[in-house]
Amino acid sequence: HECASRRANPIARARDFLRIAEIHRRHRNDPQSALAALERARQFDPLNLDTIRELAELIGDAEGVRARNRLLRGAARDLRAAIVETPGRAPLYERLGVVNRWLGEEEGRFFALSAYSSLRSLSSEQRSFVSNMRSKIGPLPEVMGQPITPDDWRTRLAHPAFSGVASELWLTLGPALESIHGGTLESCGFTRGEKVSGRAFRKSYPAAFSVLEAFGISGLDVFVSEGKRNTARVIGSGKPRLLLSADVAAADTLGARFLLGRAAAQAKDGTAVLYDLGDEDIRLYFAAIGRMAGLQRLPTDVTRLAHLGEPEADELLERYVRQLQKPIGRAERKSLAVASSSMSELGDPAVWRMGAVVTGARAGLLVCGDLESSLATLDPVSYTHSPSPRDCV
Repeated sequence: HECASRRANPIARARDFLRIAEIHRRHRNDPQSALAALERARQFDPLNLDTIRELAELIGDAEGVRARNRLLRGAARDLRAAIVETPGRAPLYERLGVVNRWLGEEEGRFFALSAYSSLRSLSSEQRSFVSNMRSKIGPLPEVMGQPITPDDWRTRLAHPAFSGVASELWLTLGPALESIHGGTLESCGFTRGEKVSGRAFRKSYPAAFSVLEAFGISGLDVFVSEGKRNTARVIGSGKPRLLLSADVAAADTLGARFLLGRAAAQAKDGTAVLYDLGDEDIRLYFAAIGRMAGLQRLPTDVTRLAHLGEPEADELLERYVRQLQKPIGRAERKSLAVASSSMSELGDPAVWRMGAVVTGARAGLLVCGDLESSLATLDPVSYTHSPSPRDCV
């Protein structure tokens, strides 16, 4: 029965052939038989590091370094294919890091271990290697590759919750809230003299320019402050203002790149003001525009979560309606009336807000290129709907 169960288990069969290979190699001095046994072991478990290492040593002794490296590159391809199929299997990333170390490919090992660190804790040696490699990363290229198409932005980068009726209503609500809650140059600590012309911005800060270009953003007024650090903020609507500290504009650290990418997404989607609003605020503002559009019956989720129907909540709702009456004029109310016809499909606006904020974080990760640095830069207050920081990217 035990023999039958081992024959049915490919991992166990691979270990058996690995032991046979060891006997041939260590005790009988028969490398050819050892090689044949290792080939059989790899057929049953192609991702076993012990098998890969023994095969690489034998082939290297018999055929030279080029043959050894050819085998290791094949093993790396197998591991990458396995990662694509099961991206949640942490050991695969660690094994890929080991194979890249045997190949002497430091960058490949760095990226494998960076991914592994998002699932498991690194050893002290691995942490030291990743830290040293991170310090060697050079500046962003002037152009961030091909521009991101609107379809790619919507289907591959934006969070699924950041869509639907709420996004349509936001076209009217967003600018109104920006006029109410958005900051000014002075309140953000910037001055008019720090405005950078488009030509000067492209010449002095090519990395930041390439990010805006790749995201399809134009028509921004950019301000860069030499006296600030770790600052990237978007204010205003219509023609937004991008406020950057010089270190973020230079994009010479991973954290700065994350902040730059997130701010660029805020400018593209018009969502910067969402970071200053809480869940209750956003529910009440969506309820307020529903009321302004003439809806007598607001969506169930909004009514329940905002506790509408209770005297205090209804009084608060009227206050939010009054706030919006000035920035939302007659023309905007007509567009609201059209969009609000689908308001029954709204769902919870706070979940939509989470989707918008996470979309910004994903854009930051795209520009940063390093998960650990992105997670370290995240502001947890803005991500209250996510069960863990990693879900934010």
